[in-house]
Formats: sequence, structure tokens, C-alpha cells
Amino acid sequence: MTDASQVFMFESADGPLAYREVGTGPPLVLLHGGFTDHRMWDDLVPLLAVGHRVIAPDARGHGRSANATKPFRPTDDLAALLRHLDTGPAALVGMSMGGATAVDTALEHPDLVRALVVSGAGITDPEDTDSWTLDIKNRWGGALAAGDIDGWVDVFASAVAGPYRTLDEVDPEVVRRVREMGLSCRFRGSLTWAYVQNTPYPEYVSTT
Repeated sequence: MTDASQVFMFESADGPLAYREVGTGPPLVLLHGGFTDHRMWDDLVPLLAVGHRVIAPDARGHGRSANATKPFRPTDDLAALLRHLDTGPAALVGMSMGGATAVDTALEHPDLVRALVVSGAGITDPEDTDSWTLDIKNRWGGALAAGDIDGWVDVFASAVAGPYRTLDEVDPEVVRRVREMGLSCRFRGSLTWAYVQNTPYPEYVSTT
């Protein structure tokens, strides 16, 4: 569980963005996946903070961060936060959406990045071709467009197992936490708008 005293707010040009910060040493930035938030890293933060200044932001529309009122790019939000905190260059660790943000930031703001560790990511405008990913995206897109939040959460949670396992093979606590973070994600409103309007990822804004 996140210590509330370690969570701070950065006033961006489009509303407050939340981030967790703890520890001292070389800056290490943890970037969560889509529809989760900084709590994704709760088990690792205490270990990493022993020798690092750990910064774990909530991406816009996720966790405690404000949703968007106009088109935005996650890499611009991250760059603004890192410059505000005067942390560069930092090591960026990201998974999925967070990994794509890390890659984009390294390409567009190289002065802020010392190293990259990414998983399940390329850039923020990927072209998915594998059948498992396409099926997941189609099912959660359909649920969002229909306004079926419970159905969307079920699809989202099922993705935790990946293409080669079932949810029964995943720690139930992990699934519970993923569902909890997904339900609290305000970014769903942006994606609902995007799917209904057929707007390309990631150029969408919130209607909530």
C-alpha cells in the first residue's frame, strides 16, 4: 500500500498530476501500464528506494492525476514533471503504455534520460498484429463503446494472464489490485470517446 505522505501533486498546464516520490540517490522513474496507476509498483518501491530517488507518476487520467481537457501526449507530461523536479537524467522503467512513454521520452527529450528498461512496449502508436492482442483490444473497445464498465473490467483483468495462462494461474491478489486500479481509472472516458468517434490512439480528450 502506498504511503499517502509520499504522494505529491504537480500543477501541469492542464490540471494536477500525481506522483509518488521516496528515497535518495540516482533518479529512477517507474511508469505504469495503461488503466493502472503508481500502485502497480507498490511491491518494488520500498526495495528500489534503498538506493534511488524513486518517482512513480500517475499518467494523466489515471490514479489521482487529472484527466485531459484537450489533446495531450504522455511524454510531454512526463518531461514537464521531470523538469519541475529537476531530476534529469533519470533511468526510466516502464511497462506497456509506460514503456512506450519511456521510449518516446528518450527519443524526444534525451537530456532527461540516462537509461531505459521497458517491457511489452514499442512506441505510443504501435501496429498490433498478433491475434491475442487484437482480440483483447476489440473486446475492451466494444465494451467501452457500449458503456459496459463491468464487462470492460473483466476483459482488462483477463489480460493479466497473458496469452498462455488462465486467471486461475495468476495470484488472486494481483488480479484484485488490477481490477481495483482499472475501476478507478478516469481515462476510460477518453477511450470511450475515442472508440465512438473512431479517433486514432493516442489523440483523444476526456468527456468526463
